[in-house]
Amino acid sequence: MTKTIAIVIGLMIAASVQAKGQAPLQLTITAGNEIGESRDQFKVGDTILITLTMTNTATATASVCLSSNLYQNLPRLTKDGQLIPIMKWTSSVRQIAKHDETCKDINLPQKIVLDPKAQKDIDWFVLVDSSVSTGAESWYDSLPPGKYELSLQRRLDCCDGPTLQSNKITFTVVP
Repeated sequence: MTKTIAIVIGLMIAASVQAKGQAPLQLTITAGNEIGESRDQFKVGDTILITLTMTNTATATASVCLSSNLYQNLPRLTKDGQLIPIMKWTSSVRQIAKHDETCKDINLPQKIVLDPKAQKDIDWFVLVDSSVSTGAESWYDSLPPGKYELSLQRRLDCCDGPTLQSNKITFTVVP
């Protein structure tokens, strides 16, 4: 009886969310040397760019925000199951921006409309800058050889609010 009640309540909540028009979104990431490219092998010192694609699986349009990678993205990179910390500089800037509410005061976020049953490349960021620095805001220093796994939490609103978990990708860095 208790299980039946729990199932009924769960179905009611799911129906309520659909009725309010909250679109189910999926986040897919790919890695490459160029935006939109998908590769699974890089050389030490290569730039690694991450392209973010969102899919709106609902029958209604959905809106997401595009502001700054510092506010919206939180990559999780592991090597041999061990979490690799983001660069200290990036971590410090994230903390300062959160404390000062920089997103609300300085950045000019924009809304992106996702059509029903459609997929769209919405953003990209530099995971690792090249060994010849381009000055890009990257999350990690040059990666040594090995096999890596990456996933991402993406904030849906501009400055705060809920996040969406991406797929996991694996790639190898070779000498």
